Amino acid sequence: KGNKFAGRVPVKDLSRAIKQVSGAEIIVLDGEIVRDISILAETSGIRTVVGTSVDKSLRPRGIKVYGAQDL
Repeated sequence: KGNKFAGRVPVKDLSRAIKQVSGAEIIVLDGEIVRDISILAETSGIRTVVGTSVDKSLRPRGIKVYGAQDL
């Protein structure tokens, strides 16, 4: 929140990192946005996820997802 950079974390540690950062609204990934990341965002109050690509079968609910092709 407030455009603060929370840090870099491996995707495998993303769930734990989100729980430690209160008020996070955006996740920026150097990789594909897949179902697990979408669900994590939805259940953690994240509003937007940006990645290099978006899994074509992904149907996010309540969040915005953007791949490089969308920017």
